[in-house]
Amino acid sequence: MLPAKVANYAIPIPGGKKKIPKFDRWRQLYRDKRMTEKISNKRIFVVDDDLPSFQLIEEIFYSYKVTLEYFASGEEFLQTISRDNLPDLVIMDIQLPGADGLELTKEVKKIDPSVPVIAYTSYAMAGDKERCIKAGCSAYVSKPIDLDKFLDTVSGYI
Repeated sequence: MLPAKVANYAIPIPGGKKKIPKFDRWRQLYRDKRMTEKISNKRIFVVDDDLPSFQLIEEIFYSYKVTLEYFASGEEFLQTISRDNLPDLVIMDIQLPGADGLELTKEVKKIDPSVPVIAYTSYAMAGDKERCIKAGCSAYVSKPIDLDKFLDTVSGYI
């Protein structure tokens, strides 16, 4: 598979000429089966003002039968989340216009501390990971996404 550029992210597209070693294909199939069993029918909220970033996440989870709900703003997210309307996981951009993703994370944790929040940002700076964890995030992922690392992180918290 050859990568195609989509919003500064490389995603594989079928029909590429790169050969995948047999062992890697089996490992990938095993991981996909394990991931499907683990995250199938889960509900994930994605809070990100960058639509192409959400579309990439949507593409990643397409084959896993995951319900994704997209929120382009912190305000929209806060109007939706409640004790009666909780996801299995939140993927939170920490740099939102008009809202701080870390403050939104604290609001999620006030409602239910057990909901995992994965901080997700393209503005990775020294100390960001520590700030995110201190604010209540379960994990930190920087853009562009390393697909294997991202899926392992999500499966570890869902």
